[in-house]
Amino acid sequence: MNRSIFHVTACFVVFSITAQNIQINGFIADAESGEPLIGASVYQPQSLKGCISNNFGFYTLTVEKNEPVLLQVSYVGYQTQLIEFVPRKDTLLRIYLQPGTMLDEFEVKANARQRIEELPEMGKLDIPMNQIAMIPTMTGEPDILKAYQLMPGVQGGQEGHNGLFVRGGTPDQNLFLLDDVPLFNVSHIGGLYSVFDPSMVKSIDFYKGGFPARYGGRTSAVIDVRNKDGNLKEWKGELGLSLILSKFFIEGPLKKDKSSFAFSIRRSNLDLYSYLYGAVADREYTVGYTFYDINAKSNIYLGEKDRLIINAYHGRDKYFYREPKKTVQDLTYQTKVNQRWGNSTGSSRWQRVMANSIFQNITLALTKYVYNDEINSYSESSLDNSFTNDTYTIFSGVNNIILKADYEIPLKKNSIKTGLQFNHQIYVPTQIQFSEYQEVDGIAPIDENTDYRSKLFANEWSAYVEYLFSLKDLNGNIGFRANSYTVNGTSYPSFQPRLVLNYRVAPSLSIKGSACVMEQSTHLLTNSNTGLPTDLWIPSTDKVAPEKSKQFALGLAHTSVNNIELSVEAYYKELNNLIAYKEGVILFSTGENWDEKIETGGEGWVKGLEFLVQKKQGRLTGWVGYTLSQNE
Repeated sequence: MNRSIFHVTACFVVFSITAQNIQINGFIADAESGEPLIGASVYQPQSLKGCISNNFGFYTLTVEKNEPVLLQVSYVGYQTQLIEFVPRKDTLLRIYLQPGTMLDEFEVKANARQRIEELPEMGKLDIPMNQIAMIPTMTGEPDILKAYQLMPGVQGGQEGHNGLFVRGGTPDQNLFLLDDVPLFNVSHIGGLYSVFDPSMVKSIDFYKGGFPARYGGRTSAVIDVRNKDGNLKEWKGELGLSLILSKFFIEGPLKKDKSSFAFSIRRSNLDLYSYLYGAVADREYTVGYTFYDINAKSNIYLGEKDRLIINAYHGRDKYFYREPKKTVQDLTYQTKVNQRWGNSTGSSRWQRVMANSIFQNITLALTKYVYNDEINSYSESSLDNSFTNDTYTIFSGVNNIILKADYEIPLKKNSIKTGLQFNHQIYVPTQIQFSEYQEVDGIAPIDENTDYRSKLFANEWSAYVEYLFSLKDLNGNIGFRANSYTVNGTSYPSFQPRLVLNYRVAPSLSIKGSACVMEQSTHLLTNSNTGLPTDLWIPSTDKVAPEKSKQFALGLAHTSVNNIELSVEAYYKELNNLIAYKEGVILFSTGENWDEKIETGGEGWVKGLEFLVQKKQGRLTGWVGYTLSQNE
């Protein structure tokens, strides 16, 4: 059945691209570094047609054969480039833009860039990375998630909370992607920093509504972060030291114009201050906290049409408490506490430009989140010549193995995005282990009491189709996502339609509308509002159904003559199958399974009105936002 559908789609694509039309495609990149540019605009004034480069800098445009073509290629912060030629056949055209804006090109650049009222997008927030870098911060280090907390519809919760609350949703209802790989806990120091290193990040797509069908697995928001691919031309680096952080970043060519890499590492200095204070104050015990993030990415061009991208991330938070051995009368004792939590990811991606300018992206990825808490107690008695060594360990974790294929298919006037994904999930909701080693007069019995929560295995299949169309005054994205989640012999199939429409009522004014159905099978159990790392990630089971949401939005978009963007959005969202801990439960106890401690079947309603005024170009940039909302 699936094979037949693919054949029909392929025949339709070939039929749509007639002999009178040819494809111009390629990659748009920074002329100085070779870094692909995401969201660059390619515009053809003669036909009033254009396109935007995708998340990998790839673009494709349909033009008439043997007819003169004038292309205006632009990107915020870069000089607009004009390209004129007569195409005779399908053409692979790689375009390099020079950084900086020249005054005599400013008007061309502004007119060529796609404006907010032209885009078939809704509920999408866009803050250029150069603006994020200039936002004043308490610690001196800009942070991506802190910047988006200043946008309408997004809240950071109370002080010390490490999550984002988007349009009334909870932190676990946000899908965080780092180079297409999902992350779970994305904050350090209770939300003061995110795991995303600004030196390494190239772009962010933040969706709070109007979700494209290619995204799934969460119900409130999508935060799609892309790291730099590395400089193909020359070596560059950055070294930083602040009161809280030490950091290092380097990028450069492995082989000039053919392959590159980027690497960053940053570490908190807080534990060093703890050691220093302990030495000065002559403190008997040692207590401290630190975190680190390591990013690495390699970008290899295998030819004009093939590219290989390999990237990895590893981050950990650590809390420790140690006290020296103390002796009280005949008893000597010591206590140690070690807590560790964080994400690890790795992926390999093969990209290829196929026949008829079809862009293929095949990804194999691994992602892992762990929480480990170990308490060790040692005691020794001189009365009976005995000693005891007790270790109490709490472990929780999530592993995902992901294989997916994505395709972008250009048609004569419109385009299709489609893909298929398989996700094998391994959960350890709670594992509690207690071991005791005793020795009395040379006799050493070992007592181990391990309360293993059985691993849970789940498989999730998903497929999506997006049809991006453009008529005279109407454009949009119509799509759906089909999903099948299976765990413990129970299956949860779902069909998730997505719709975004954009109607131009005037040259600089449009009405936008969206409707989306989302579903998520991964849940976060928390017993407080402090965002502690002891919160548990658990799967849907035969007793716990996936969460669902429906969101509808309507709004206006306008760009003024001086390139100030104004948008107004009204939205309504329904949430179903929410879960929470029962009142009075003990988080880590051996008496009950985790699914016996929770309430299921929760419901929620959210409605609101959002205003945003934003300026992205010129000497003065920034935004003003306002949110009026009601959450139940």
